[in-house]
Amino acid sequence: MIADILTHPTFIASVICFILGSFGYILFRLWFSPMMQYRKTKKNIRAALMGFDSAESKKTQLRQYAATLSSVYYDTLPYWYQLLLEKRNEDPIQAASLLMKLSNTRDKTHASRQTKEIMACLQCEN
Repeated sequence: MIADILTHPTFIASVICFILGSFGYILFRLWFSPMMQYRKTKKNIRAALMGFDSAESKKTQLRQYAATLSSVYYDTLPYWYQLLLEKRNEDPIQAASLLMKLSNTRDKTHASRQTKEIMACLQCEN
């Protein structure tokens, strides 16, 4: 009786679907989701830097982006993706450091230079 249940095509299909679903969830949760979060943060930083005007609200936003960028890089990105970023010459940690520096900058020429450095660290097109 148990042998009949274990060899029934519906049971076998259910087990295979469960295994594939579990694998897909793990793959999405541990790989794709952190990469999408990194790309979204990078896109938000680029958008914030395009119209940077040293406003106080932007400064707070830049600090939040720096914290998010560091958190995503250290806590959630898979190691192989960190190596890929290094190979692409992207340096999110340096960019986070420069974002914090930019949030404290008052001089427009310094802010412009730091913005270019941040864009270079994240390999964003100007």
